Amino acid sequence: MSFAVDEEYWKKLYEKVWPKSKKREDTILSLIQEAGFSDAQLVGFGAGSSKYLRGSPTKHGKKKGDPDIEIPSIEVAVEVTGTDVQSVTAEHNLWVRPDKIQNAHDHPERDTWIVHVLDRKAILRTIHLIPETIRRLLLVPRIHPTIRGAVETYIPIEANDKIVKPFTELLDHLNAKKALLKS
Repeated sequence: MSFAVDEEYWKKLYEKVWPKSKKREDTILSLIQEAGFSDAQLVGFGAGSSKYLRGSPTKHGKKKGDPDIEIPSIEVAVEVTGTDVQSVTAEHNLWVRPDKIQNAHDHPERDTWIVHVLDRKAILRTIHLIPETIRRLLLVPRIHPTIRGAVETYIPIEANDKIVKPFTELLDHLNAKKALLKS
């Protein structure tokens, strides 16, 4: 007996929240561009769009877990994630999909960051996915909450973990890389 894989399952489940994801991605892109990185661009599968794209990321020349934003001039990639759940506060764990961490692991040549957005609280937090952080996160036991009727898988990261930094940390890093490249 074999089971057919529905490549559209997760997209169908989350299609109604894509406008919120798009808003998050557009906001982070704008903040990065306003900080002086005009070459920052949306590049991830469906990033910045609420348009339905049929098929897997590979059918569109992308990989599962690819970051949403790239800044080519300084070779930085940014994955944007977050939640609009009212009860989630800055003290709650950040939940990140394992494929996002695995993608950063698979691309050590890329300087990858995660920006976690709490929509209703307008809180932006970042995690720099350096090799040590990636290795540690890949060993964290997964959690499997049921969301929208489906069991999902996340890596929980404590809000007070030393790897969780304010958004300004990312901007400082971008500016430092820019200055280093100019020298």
